Amino acid sequence: MILEAAELVAVPTRARGRADDAMEPRVLPGAAAGWPAASRWTFDFLRRCFADSPVVLSDDVGAPSKHLKVRFAAYADYCLGDTLALPPPPGASPWYLGNWDIFADAPELADDFTLPEGVEDHMPGWGSDPRWHFGRFGWLFVGPAGTRSFPHRDLFATHAWIAQLQGTKRVRLAAYEQVAAANKAGRDRTVDWAWEAELKAGDVLLIPAMMLHEAESNEPSISLSFNYVDDRNEVLVRQAVAADPDRWARKIAGAGVVWPA
Repeated sequence: MILEAAELVAVPTRARGRADDAMEPRVLPGAAAGWPAASRWTFDFLRRCFADSPVVLSDDVGAPSKHLKVRFAAYADYCLGDTLALPPPPGASPWYLGNWDIFADAPELADDFTLPEGVEDHMPGWGSDPRWHFGRFGWLFVGPAGTRSFPHRDLFATHAWIAQLQGTKRVRLAAYEQVAAANKAGRDRTVDWAWEAELKAGDVLLIPAMMLHEAESNEPSISLSFNYVDDRNEVLVRQAVAADPDRWARKIAGAGVVWPA
């Protein structure tokens, strides 16, 4: 069942589990519609800004079988229907540009959006620069219709928000007890999805920590996503960092982060 973003409700299956309302996904309809990013960050705008910038594409964000490095201008043409602009992907999935750190080359674009209303994020206070996490925990996802992310949960038990800036995207989510079963099943896993929504341009989706999710673009799509930490999951994040301190050290290298103290 596909649900309108304004009416995200549980799919009636046992997969929904026992999570309370505070740790269930929520959609904020139109929450990003007033951001400059929602009106400015079109394919044409990004093409003008980053035409010659090299980008690394994959056939599946999260579980890629092949990568391709190209100029962004060629990829923008590919997204908008020029399939001859790039070599064909190895399988049925189109080339996808995920986890793109646009802020490294254009830090001024960080002024084009804010935290979604009602979201609290502790991360900005962990470093000397309140934007230290841009490009480490915040990225742009760009792709043509049919691009998808492999079912995953976000790193270090962080929450995530996704702002749909251009196009529409279908997102599926599963409750906590589905994570272990899905991880055990591997790439061919069948997930008993608990929630499903179709995000329109301007909508924001909040994904709680540890929640399995996947996304698929219905049409050429541009999405902005950030991980975040609040009072509900800070203990979980501390535990995740303690379990893999080397990965955390690599993630924050050079950011001047003093957390966890």
